[in-house]
Amino acid sequence: MRIFFILILMTFYTAFCNAKDTRAEFLYNAGIECYEKEEYANAMDFFLKCMEVAKESNERYFYCQSLNCIGYVYIKIDDVNRGIYYLKKGYEVALRYGIKELEASSITILVSAYCFNNDAKSARYYFARQKLLPRKNKHLKYYLELFNSGLIAQTEGHNDVAVSCYKKAIKYGSHYNVGDKLLSSAFGLLVYTSLAENNIAEAKTYCSWYYSYASRKQNLMAVKTYSEMMRDIYAKIKNADSVRYYTSCIDSINNVIIDEQKMNKVGGKLLEFENKVNKENISLLNQKINYQQLAITVFITMTMLLVILIVVLVVKDQNLRKAFRLLIEKNEDMEKSEKKYKQLLDSYCEQQNDMASDKADASVQRKRNDIGLTQDAADSLLNKILAVMENIDVIAKPDFNLSQLAQMVESNTKYVSWTLNDVYGKSFKTLLNEYRIREACKRLKDTETYGGLTIQAIYKDLGYSSASNFITAFKKVNGMTPSVYMKLSHA
Repeated sequence: MRIFFILILMTFYTAFCNAKDTRAEFLYNAGIECYEKEEYANAMDFFLKCMEVAKESNERYFYCQSLNCIGYVYIKIDDVNRGIYYLKKGYEVALRYGIKELEASSITILVSAYCFNNDAKSARYYFARQKLLPRKNKHLKYYLELFNSGLIAQTEGHNDVAVSCYKKAIKYGSHYNVGDKLLSSAFGLLVYTSLAENNIAEAKTYCSWYYSYASRKQNLMAVKTYSEMMRDIYAKIKNADSVRYYTSCIDSINNVIIDEQKMNKVGGKLLEFENKVNKENISLLNQKINYQQLAITVFITMTMLLVILIVVLVVKDQNLRKAFRLLIEKNEDMEKSEKKYKQLLDSYCEQQNDMASDKADASVQRKRNDIGLTQDAADSLLNKILAVMENIDVIAKPDFNLSQLAQMVESNTKYVSWTLNDVYGKSFKTLLNEYRIREACKRLKDTETYGGLTIQAIYKDLGYSSASNFITAFKKVNGMTPSVYMKLSHA
């Protein structure tokens, strides 16, 4: 169901594309083109560049659009929380500058996103605002209100209400031609309302209707969503073979459309830009404070009146409090950005662990038998290996190698190498670097615990012979240098 909700959110972006003959528009359109081709890392890069150009040229529309589209991309790759973060920023920009159409679009997608996160309270908050905002297309407005009403009802467990809303939306949308993608989304949600009632036949019918609409414009995401729904249907009736088949289809598509390494690098650039903007805003606030103080001083000197002095001091105090509150808020935003980036860095290891449990297919079993390693022995060996790799005192030794690891787990290098390649798809050296670099990130960020260690002290403590080797390994894992990471962590 996860990927389907993501597709729902993404179908709305086409409802608010305006045209402006600027460099920002060129970059924005390039991003949209990459997005439609499912080249998400490239799309993110163009949207980021569009933000930079739009900020320089004060083109608020494209700045807001880029924030929204970055949110769409993150939702598309299953990072819904990060998607919500950028959609809210886009909504705030649209609200601040009175861009009503984008404000309405951002709110509409936020309702769906919060429903996906089972946050019905937040969904209802934005839904109330959604209904108040105008849209150029009144038929699209009414369809989306019906659609989101169904989503909220489904989130709250009111299946019958949700079904009624989806069917009304389909009937209305078909009559007024709101688009195949939006109609397919409603059919897809009916799949899950049917599954909730254990109506398998009805779920399959709605699934077929979904695919007939979604696949009219061929794209891998439509196939992936269809596979997700079919997997969930067969899981309901405990058909393990079909579940495995559709799961393999989903994994294959993910490998094609999601380039994790590129996404991490673009994510790092994005956070650098956000921190730069936050620092600039803080600098402007500080200038404002200084100007206010100077004006107050001059005013007091010229008037020499006690009453006026008191008034000025009161005004000054209020403005300073406001400015300092804004400073604090900006710093908190920067801290949140860094925490989100840390989550992005940590996701790699978590995803690899999740994937490891699904790799015991027939070919792997044959290889394991060839080298004389049983499944139980392989599992036991893996647990021992992970226990050693978690011991930083051991892996931080400069001379720690594959042979030592094999000795510590009471095995041999052949078995250890095979297990690492089978589960993680990587060599001992690569895995060792990842564990060491993860520890380096912890020490660079947590100065309170580690006493503000220098980069030199950290890489020596972790077994690296030179700064160049450490920096190379750090960039390979995180997509940035240790110094950049440290600046982001303490900005």
